[in-house]
Amino acid sequence: MRKIIKNVEEALKLFEEQIIISGIAQDADDYKLHNKCKVIIDKCIVFLYEQGQLEALHKFLTHGNYYVRLTTAYVLLPLYEDESKKILNEIAKGNYGLSGLSAEMILKQWATGDIIFPYQSNYGKKLSHKQD
Repeated sequence: MRKIIKNVEEALKLFEEQIIISGIAQDADDYKLHNKCKVIIDKCIVFLYEQGQLEALHKFLTHGNYYVRLTTAYVLLPLYEDESKKILNEIAKGNYGLSGLSAEMILKQWATGDIIFPYQSNYGKKLSHKQD
């Protein structure tokens, strides 16, 4: 396993790959793999945030995989609110199972200001893009 994400391109590729794997794992009820992927996804997001490159995720808002669109819309809410909310609403109202519920909860948390992004404090512990 890599110890550090080296550049924006690597973070974007890893972000996309790990979300797709995470979605497959979630569909198969493999939450151990899903959670492992989630840690890597969060590290990619933190890296991009620290580099001032969150907007580089914008291209994933139109991705063919709805897990990728969902995660990207969540992360980009502060930067692309209208676009992100539209995608989250589509997923919330579609036939996407738990992802639909996730999208609905993200929208509710955004509306109430109770949302926490991966680049913010995580239970009092600052995340780092370095792999464990």
